[in-house]
Amino acid sequence: MVDQLRLALPTMRIILVTPPPIDGPKLAALYKEKTKGMDDGGKRDLATVAAYAVVVREVAERKGCDLADAHAA
Repeated sequence: MVDQLRLALPTMRIILVTPPPIDGPKLAALYKEKTKGMDDGGKRDLATVAAYAVVVREVAERKGCDLADAHAA
């Protein structure tokens, strides 16, 4: 996707953002409350979000994008 954006908008500055760390059980409870029990937030947990943050950092480095690291903040 970064490559396609650069082709379409060559002067655009691309900033990738890592997801912030989460409290899995608290997030699941919030989703259940807000959706009246129909959704639990997709079983997200801190380990899954941390792994995603690693990939975002790698892509930003490989593609030469700026990075806003919300996970490390």
